[in-house]
Amino acid sequence: VAMGAADDEAMSGLQLFVRRARHEGDFASRMAAQRALAFAAEATLQILKASGDNVSQGVAAGVSLLSDALLLVPMLPLIQLAAVLTGFLVFSWLLLLTEGLWQQRFAGTAMEGVSQGFLKLMLQAVHQEAFFFSLPFVLLQWSGGAEYIFFTTLVISAALVSIIDPVYFWLARHRALYFGFHAWALFVALLVLLPLIFHWSTDSALTWAGWLTALFALPSFWRFGGPRKWFRWAGLIAVSCVIALAPRWLAPLVPPLTLSLEERAMALSFSRSERKPLVKGEVFTSEEVAQGLYAYTAIKAPLGLGQDVYHYWFHDGEQVDRIPLKVYGGRESGFRTWSHKRHIPVPSQGRWRVEVRTEDNQIIGVMRFYITP
Repeated sequence: VAMGAADDEAMSGLQLFVRRARHEGDFASRMAAQRALAFAAEATLQILKASGDNVSQGVAAGVSLLSDALLLVPMLPLIQLAAVLTGFLVFSWLLLLTEGLWQQRFAGTAMEGVSQGFLKLMLQAVHQEAFFFSLPFVLLQWSGGAEYIFFTTLVISAALVSIIDPVYFWLARHRALYFGFHAWALFVALLVLLPLIFHWSTDSALTWAGWLTALFALPSFWRFGGPRKWFRWAGLIAVSCVIALAPRWLAPLVPPLTLSLEERAMALSFSRSERKPLVKGEVFTSEEVAQGLYAYTAIKAPLGLGQDVYHYWFHDGEQVDRIPLKVYGGRESGFRTWSHKRHIPVPSQGRWRVEVRTEDNQIIGVMRFYITP
């Protein structure tokens, strides 16, 4: 396209190619989608090389690097993929913040239209990678309960927006919404990336994800509305603080994305040497539980992560016990731990449940059982 047509025709051909590539990516695997984006970047590369000036050659090198990265990202191990994705998120945010500067640099040149199209293409790829990288972790938390429906719906909706071109590019034309969309992608990705890369607990990851998102969002707020009086600046800082603290306030609604309950069981007896329950069930009699009851869980966590968790025991909706436990990551089938409630309140019959929670009351999973007379 680039070598055989004028610049305007080449751009029209590129736009058609991108639309076809994105259409294929909507229904193909993630690998196919990212390869389609990489080939679109290669088409941009050919246009840039065809223009021949120094600026174009410099940007062409950047496009070539991006296309190579998009092809390699799906092939990387999980930890390396997380690190690459973190770098892309930060780099794309810096591009958004400095967009006005380099658009002025390219204003009135053949690069003006190409630079805007390239930025949107790259950001769309980053947003897709952020949401679809995090989505499997989000879907694994359905067992946590109805508390996570709102969060999960927002993540799924944002992932769909990132692959539906008309909706995504409409969003890109509204800068405030677009910055908010990017901040949401950053927040969701950080909930997964921080425990994977730095081995932080989910509680620390939630706190830092909020503050880092607010830190990146604050400069973007300053871009809107021109000069402001001091109290309006104070208001913007206050809004950023609310963004930073909101995850802590709403922690029970945010799932612990890097923790998953692989096994669960209620048991009358337990083998400590083999670390497994022996007499399991979901219905017990008052006589059977007279000597106590075991709650067994196997919690999967990233390698190197140490996490405090708790077994909350409820009887007919009322909390009767809270037992602290420690979980360490790295075991494929989950770190096996258990709590033993030796004294079951009398009368014991009724509906019981054991909730597995983090320090911030994020629910990892729930076990339900009944005790009969």
